[in-house]
Amino acid sequence: MNEKDEIVARAIMDGAKQVFRKWGLAKATMEDIAKAAGKGKSTLYYYFKSKEEIFHAIAKDEIDASLRATQEAMDKV
Repeated sequence: MNEKDEIVARAIMDGAKQVFRKWGLAKATMEDIAKAAGKGKSTLYYYFKSKEEIFHAIAKDEIDASLRATQEAMDKV
């Protein structure tokens, strides 16, 4: 992914986090996520196949951040 794509995907994921916190995965819709991200639904589908794929991308991102923080803490010991 190029830098522009990374920025758009990040905006979608940030919007999706808000929607998932408010409605949960089951009740969230791609339309809700698009509105929260300030993007069109077609843009969401260009980057992600489904809300579940967005959810998995968010989870992976959070796990990666946690692992990096843990590694940094261990490096200081």
